[in-house]
Amino acid sequence: MDATLLTLFNQTLTHPALDVLLAIFTQAAIGGMLCIGGVYWWRGRPILGRAMLIGIILGLALAVLMQLLSGRPRPIDARLVIPQPNTFSLPSGHATGGALLATLLVLDKKTTRFWKGIAVLLAILNAYTRLYLGVHYFSDVVAGTYLGIAVGLTVHGVFVQRGNLVQRIKHLLWIQIALMVLCTQMAYLGYLPLYLLRWPYADKVFHFVLVGPVVFWLHLWLKPQQRYLGNTLIPTAIAIALLFVGAEEAFQLLSPLRTADWLDLASDIAGMITFWWLAEQVTKRSAGAITSL
Repeated sequence: MDATLLTLFNQTLTHPALDVLLAIFTQAAIGGMLCIGGVYWWRGRPILGRAMLIGIILGLALAVLMQLLSGRPRPIDARLVIPQPNTFSLPSGHATGGALLATLLVLDKKTTRFWKGIAVLLAILNAYTRLYLGVHYFSDVVAGTYLGIAVGLTVHGVFVQRGNLVQRIKHLLWIQIALMVLCTQMAYLGYLPLYLLRWPYADKVFHFVLVGPVVFWLHLWLKPQQRYLGNTLIPTAIAIALLFVGAEEAFQLLSPLRTADWLDLASDIAGMITFWWLAEQVTKRSAGAITSL
C-alpha cells in the first residue's frame, strides 16, 4: 500500500506548478503553525494560543521521539522536489502539527464552522504535501495524523477546559492510546526498536507499561466504573481494554512479523489490574477531597 500510494501521488498525479506551491507550503508549515498560536495568544485568546504552542511543541517532540525509536528510513526511489530531512520517517511531524491545530480549532466554541472547515482542509493538505513531495510514506502520514489528534484532544482537555486536576489530567488517555496504536503499527511494519528489547522479558515489561496506563486513564473517565460480565463484577476499563488487546493478539496470527504469545497477554492483564488499582486509589482520594470541601 505504501509503495503504491507513493508512486501514485509522488510520481503519477504530479504537475510542475504543484511542485512549487506544495514545496513552499510544506517549508512554511511548522513556522506558520507557531505563528498561528502566537497570534491567538497575543490577540485576545491567550488560553487557546498557549494550548496551541504547547501542543505543537509536545506533538513534535513525541513525533521525533517515535521517529528515533522506529528508525524507519525515508522513502527510497521517490521523486524528490525538496531534499529529504536527515531524520527518520515514522510518524510525520508535519501531519502531527497540522492535525493537532485543526483539532483545537474544531473543539473551540468561538471558532465558526467556516474556519473549522478551513483548518481541517489545511491539515489534510499539509499531510498530503509530505506524500506528494516524497519525504513520507502514507502510513507515516496516518500515524502523524492520529498522534496530532490525540495531542490536540489532550492539550484541550488539560489547558483549555475547566475542572479539577483529575478531570483535566484524565485527557492524557488520548496520548496513551495514540502511543499504543503507534507502537502496534511499528510492530506490524517491522520497525519496533528491537535493540531495546534484547534483555530477558523486556517485551513483557513493554506490554505492561504500554497497556496498563490506558486502563488507568480510562477508569477515570467511565461511569459506571464496574459492570457485570455474567455473574462476575468486572471493572469496565479492564473489560474494554481486554476486548481490544485480545482482538489484537488474535490478529497477530495473520502477520508474518508478529507472534501471538500468552505471556504477552498475561503481561497486558497484569498491567491492566495494577493500573486499575492505582486509578481506584486516585478516584477514592479525589472523592474524599471533594466530600471534605
